[in-house]
Amino acid sequence: MLDAAHAAGAKHNDAFLSAVTAGLRLPRTERHAVHELRVTMPVSIRKQTTRSAGNRITLMRFKVGSTSPTRAERMAEIHRRCESVKTDRSLPYGTRSRAH
Repeated sequence: MLDAAHAAGAKHNDAFLSAVTAGLRLPRTERHAVHELRVTMPVSIRKQTTRSAGNRITLMRFKVGSTSPTRAERMAEIHRRCESVKTDRSLPYGTRSRAH
């Protein structure tokens, strides 16, 4: 899965979400079709200069689509959405600290 993610210019979590949304593309009636999935993912807000022993994360909710026809297109779209969330101005306000 990691090789497929790198080939699509995406990350491991993007490939995982792409696999999940691929299942949503299974043949369904239009009435029961799922076009988007709302996910909650941990997002690191730790800065390179932080010297703490633990991680600094927050949980972000956002939608990922399931309509892209190919795995590479789904991964690229999910990657774009994930990166967009990581740069959201509200990101630091939902902080949780967690030591490893």
